[in-house]
Amino acid sequence: MALLEYVVMIDGAKWKVRLEGVDYSPFDTIEEAVESALESAHAAGKSGLDAAVLVQHSDGSWQAIWTYGMDPYPPVWPSSIPSLKLSSMEGADLSREPSTCTPTPET
Repeated sequence: MALLEYVVMIDGAKWKVRLEGVDYSPFDTIEEAVESALESAHAAGKSGLDAAVLVQHSDGSWQAIWTYGMDPYPPVWPSSIPSLKLSSMEGADLSREPSTCTPTPET
C-alpha cells in the first residue's frame, strides 16, 4: 500500500498542506497547517491507509514529524517535534519537492 504523505509547506506568507499533488487551504501559521495535516493523516490511518506528516524546513529539507501507527496521537506540540524549525521561512528556496511526495500508483 502506498504511503499518503501530508506535506506542510510555506506558500508566500501562508502555509499549505499538499497531498498527492493537491494543495489544501492556506493557513496563517505552521501550527494550524500541521494540526490540519495531523488530523487528516490520523483519519486516513484509522481508515486503514498508511499516512505520515512531513514539514519542509527553511533550508528546503524535509522532515517526517508523525507517522500513523508509530507516533502517539494527538502528539504534544511542539515538544514532540524538537528539531522542527519554526523561524521565518522568507527567502528560502522551497520550490523542490521531496522525492517521497510523489504518490506510488497501486498495481
